[in-house]
Amino acid sequence: MITYGDLLFRSYILHALLEMPGEIVVVVDASPLPDQADRLRDLARCSVADNRALFQQDVDLQGIEAVRTAEVPVPQGRWIGMLRARADGCRWLQDGLAQLRQRSDFPSLGLPDLLNQLIETGRPVKVMYIQGHWLDINNQDDLRNAADFAHCERYQSPARPGE
Repeated sequence: MITYGDLLFRSYILHALLEMPGEIVVVVDASPLPDQADRLRDLARCSVADNRALFQQDVDLQGIEAVRTAEVPVPQGRWIGMLRARADGCRWLQDGLAQLRQRSDFPSLGLPDLLNQLIETGRPVKVMYIQGHWLDINNQDDLRNAADFAHCERYQSPARPGE
């Protein structure tokens, strides 16, 4: 399991992720993007949009974009900063990291760059869709929201500009 350190999430997300088939699976929030989607980070392009069916569909990640631009197709959601890798997937992550280390901009790269590298080299990265139920802690407002999140099972993460 790899998660961003400032991520809060409902336990069902972790349990479902552990059960998902695939060597590497990422969690993508398919909640509708707000009007300020061009200011959000980690926008996920996926092979198909979430059909909101009871059972998870087979979806491939096609890429994660740092920001929304006119050249980038409409994303299907946001990667929340959480992934699970199994045996082959762990090796793929290590290989991808070794490839990225050869780049001069390596110190400025992040996990989305690693996932994009894997996709570019033909490694399948699967998607598990969710609808909210997570929170990214980036500022004082997020800290205040974290208390509500921790005590309210029905809390939905707000989408904010610059997140």
